Amino acid sequence: MVLLIVNRDLFVERSELRDLYHKVAAGERITEADALRLFESTDLNALGAIADLARQRKVGNRASYIVNRYLNYSNYCILSCQFCSFARKKRDADGFELTIPQMVEKAREALKLGITELHIVGGLHPSLPFSYYLDMLNALRALNLRSSRREEAPYNNPKPQIPSPRIVRASCRRLLHRGFN
Repeated sequence: MVLLIVNRDLFVERSELRDLYHKVAAGERITEADALRLFESTDLNALGAIADLARQRKVGNRASYIVNRYLNYSNYCILSCQFCSFARKKRDADGFELTIPQMVEKAREALKLGITELHIVGGLHPSLPFSYYLDMLNALRALNLRSSRREEAPYNNPKPQIPSPRIVRASCRRLLHRGFN
């Protein structure tokens, strides 16, 4: 067995993200525009190198773990991904949508088991208003929340498609404005 160790600088120097790598290496904060470039980049090698550099600067070569619970607020989804066996349509008998008190109860049950983080997931719900997500997060605010995947960002786009980066940014700004960080 041969173990090949590649210097991450090789990936970065050929990347469109090299300026951001050097910015992070210099200890500078990235801007919103920089974050958007990272978000939209498909250069996984450079993204990994930048993330690894940021991790090393923050915690060294330590690793840790968390005890989390996936908390599904609903399995209704407007998409029909071929690989997904979780999603349901509103017409399906085994579809569900939890109320906020039900979510809080499930979180309390998980806390009794020693979780340190909630991972809130669900599909791209066809009709939940943005206020549902805000109310849910307010009810669970005392907990360390892990953010949803991009596809599950509060889906408040009137057209049935994955939210555009503009809508995701607007949703994030609304959450930040309300004290979520």
